[in-house]
Parts: sequence; C-alpha cells; structure tokens
Amino acid sequence: MKPDSALQSRNKVMGWGSDRIAVGIMGDGEFLGSASALWTAAHYKIPVLIVVGNNRSYFTDEIQQEMVAKERKRPPENRWIGQRIDDPPVDLAGMGRDYGVAAEGPIEKAALERGIQAIESGKPYLVDVLIEPTRGAAFDWLSGA
Repeated sequence: MKPDSALQSRNKVMGWGSDRIAVGIMGDGEFLGSASALWTAAHYKIPVLIVVGNNRSYFTDEIQQEMVAKERKRPPENRWIGQRIDDPPVDLAGMGRDYGVAAEGPIEKAALERGIQAIESGKPYLVDVLIEPTRGAAFDWLSGA
C-alpha cells in the first residue's frame, strides 16, 4: 500500500499517510475482537482516531442467523439471540481508557474535534458512536444519513 491511502477489510477501515490523520472506523463487534490493539497505540503513542459505530450487536452475524433461520423454517425474529452486546451494554470508551487511550462515548454525535486535537498532540483517541441497533456494517452513519 502507498502512503496517503486506506486499507479496508470486511467491516474495518484504516487510513494512513505521511502528513494525514490516521483514522480507524469499525463496528463494535469488530472492535471487540481487536480492542487490545489500544494498548499498543497507547504504549507507543500512536496518534490514531478510532471511531466505533456501536449498534450493540454482532449485526453481521444477526443477518447470517436470519438467513439460516428462514432456510430452516425457524423464526427469523430470534436472530438476535447470542448476538446482542447489550444488557448490560459494554462500555467501549471505558475499555479504551482501561487500555490507556483517551476516549468518550457512547455519544449520538461524534466528538471528532476533541479526537483530532488529541491525535494532533501525538496521542490515540477513541470515540464510541451509538447508532441504531438495526444498522450493520454500512458506514452511512458517519454522514448522518
């Protein structure tokens, strides 16, 4: 990959560049699978802004379970069982702080200004953005769509 470009894998996006702000954008399920990377960012003072779209669900798996349920003639409304990350909700910003990364959330509108200020000073920052539970991997929530 060339500098000033982006890498996307399944439901995560990570951009990097020589003089650009590095931003990682992912859903909460994907974030939980790699949250320990926050310690690395804090330890090595890697200036990265992490934006987590938090629908409190492994939503991609919910969709998969719904398809399987329909195929097997089972109730698709049970797709959420074992997939919701709620009751109690996970404090993603708290996890970030536990790993040594300044963080805030859940919030309904991203406080990206504070995040950008933090990474401009050479520190990682995490923003937990609460989105509708019916939203999955699409990143249209970033534009307020």
